[in-house]
Amino acid sequence: MKLIEKIQNIRLDLMSENIKMSGHNDYAGYEYFELADFLRPLNRLMAQYKMTAIPSFNKDEASLTAYDFESDDKLTITSPMGSANLKGCHEVQNIGAVETYQRRYLYLALFDISESDVLNKTQGKDQPKKTAGTQKMTICPKCNGVVLPAKNAGGKVFSAEEILKTYGMCRDCYEAQKKLKNEE
Repeated sequence: MKLIEKIQNIRLDLMSENIKMSGHNDYAGYEYFELADFLRPLNRLMAQYKMTAIPSFNKDEASLTAYDFESDDKLTITSPMGSANLKGCHEVQNIGAVETYQRRYLYLALFDISESDVLNKTQGKDQPKKTAGTQKMTICPKCNGVVLPAKNAGGKVFSAEEILKTYGMCRDCYEAQKKLKNEE
């Protein structure tokens, strides 16, 4: 059996596993797959089909390479590297967060594990009507993250909409872009 056929069989077998999403974003109100939700059945199925998948990271790209134990076949998928700026975390913790997200998305892509589209739930016509206790989310077009209100040095609070209108992106993307320009 060729590697690509093994991957397809694993995709089909995973569908019958009834994997549950344990991740929950309370702010935006959606659920998602954590790595732990699917790695156990996925690793069992890869062993059964005599293959594995190994993630790899460099400055610009994350990749997941599937290897066949019974041949020299391999298949690699890639994704541009992202970044994280988690408040109160050390640089290594931010790197770990990025690698965890990248691994999750690479496995989801390679094995066609689907979860509901977060953007459909948070934008446009699919967005729930604003009710008491519910906020409309503003999404950064650069990173697809939620734009949060921010305070300037003078203490004035700017809404997410004002930030997006002024900078065209969230504050984190703006700061990262500014830092890159300063380094040039």
